[in-house]
Amino acid sequence: MKTFQKVIDNAGIYGAIQNLQKKPIFRSSAAFPVIHNENVSSRVLFMGYWILKREISEIGLVYTLRNQGGQIINRKYININTPRAQRIVLSDLLEDANHTGNFIGSIELEVFSAKDMVFPYPAFVLEYYNDSFSTCVHTTGRVYNDFEDFRDNDDIQVAESGFDVYGNAKLDSFFAFVNGPLPNTDPIHYEVVSQNGETLAGEIRLNPIEPYETVFVHLKKHIHGLDAFLGNNPGTIRIKHQFKGFFPRLLAGNFDNTNGTCSITHTFYDCSPLVTVDAYWKRASDNLYDSSIYAPVFIDNDRDTEVVFYPMFSPTVYTIGLIFFDEAGNIVKECSDYKIFDSSKVEIVRLSIKKIFEGDDIDLSSVKGVFIHKSWSNGQSIPNRIKFGLNIKVENTMQGLSSNICFNSRLGLPQVQKKTGTRKWAPLVNNGDSMVIIDNAATLKNYDQEAKVVYKIFREGDNEFIEREEIIPPYGQRRIEINKDTELKEFVGDKSAWIYVDADNPFVGAWYINFGKSGVVGADHSF
Repeated sequence: MKTFQKVIDNAGIYGAIQNLQKKPIFRSSAAFPVIHNENVSSRVLFMGYWILKREISEIGLVYTLRNQGGQIINRKYININTPRAQRIVLSDLLEDANHTGNFIGSIELEVFSAKDMVFPYPAFVLEYYNDSFSTCVHTTGRVYNDFEDFRDNDDIQVAESGFDVYGNAKLDSFFAFVNGPLPNTDPIHYEVVSQNGETLAGEIRLNPIEPYETVFVHLKKHIHGLDAFLGNNPGTIRIKHQFKGFFPRLLAGNFDNTNGTCSITHTFYDCSPLVTVDAYWKRASDNLYDSSIYAPVFIDNDRDTEVVFYPMFSPTVYTIGLIFFDEAGNIVKECSDYKIFDSSKVEIVRLSIKKIFEGDDIDLSSVKGVFIHKSWSNGQSIPNRIKFGLNIKVENTMQGLSSNICFNSRLGLPQVQKKTGTRKWAPLVNNGDSMVIIDNAATLKNYDQEAKVVYKIFREGDNEFIEREEIIPPYGQRRIEINKDTELKEFVGDKSAWIYVDADNPFVGAWYINFGKSGVVGADHSF
């Protein structure tokens, strides 16, 4: 794991002075586990954001299809010189390689530029899908560029964690990854955490993992008694590994054994054992929340939104407050000092937003967002990495897997106010009820700044785009819903699209969500 301070220094963000010894990034990459069978297939969605974000006139993209053992079965190269939406479809690559039948393997995407791209991980989205569902996650693992890249990301050894694990017979919890160029033979140590804080530890021994091999680890095959241990409540798992040669952000999720649908997300660092000085942040200003985040909410009809606090923060005690808003940024309900957390305890806390409104005479369809702010009494022991799960779900459906977005809380950093704006981009997956939500919420305690956003919608197939302008009030949002927007639906057709947002305000964020016909919810935060 790279320290948070090194992330800031290397990228030159939040006002930090860029490290002059840092190499420019001319290669960025991603490696996704992919599957194709009678129930589900895979594709990669992306847009030529480098053209807009970095003003790079042309990008080279090499994408390589490997089978499960790591052997190359197809490789292609394209030039990218337009921002338009594009996708790489696994079934097309398999057909081109004359491969028939089921498939497990990987797609590695390597982006090359003659101009510094700043970040070694590109903005790609992996989608698992069929006609009735879609689930997505952004770039997870990647092969390191060189030894310095490996060294920078190997400073601290921690487990991966932060996703929902189930014990009921219907669901098959898993994690997966694409190995790098080095063989890996060390066992994986795990610790399952139940909803009530009990733990179940053990070891997973896999066969020697070959270079570029794709590995799916189905937990029930390796953890005896998982169903009985977890019961009907979801838990989580800590995955302690010794992988070398690739960035070990793991794909994770759950398959539905009854219909073949699934939900995917990614893991994140388990920081619970980290107690050194560089694991914490100090309060920078009393005018800022110590840490906060705005998230979209769906609690009308048969939908609910759940915020999950996993036991993966550095030990600390803090208080959270909740403020709920409608689409225009008006306060619907406020819960000051809602709950005190002690992250040194091994416990999973799940906040059902719908339950918080039980007994209130409030139109649930008006509740569109929640601002979660966290405070520390001493202002000193603020973990600099705080990750949650955001589960948007459709209740009372036989096939409804929720999202399980891994998203982070923002530190109260004064340097962000110096920025004159921000850019965000996200896909319209367009496989059900698909939307992008743009929000305007800040770490400032007394925030009253509107955001002017100009966004362009790019479709597949050509270089045409729709351009729109919006004013988003403080703590408000704009929901761009493809099935409720006649112009957009006609423009995009049945393909995917991307929305690129240029805002005059540094606090603008975005999310993308897809409600599938089967009840599966696929979602993630924007780039």
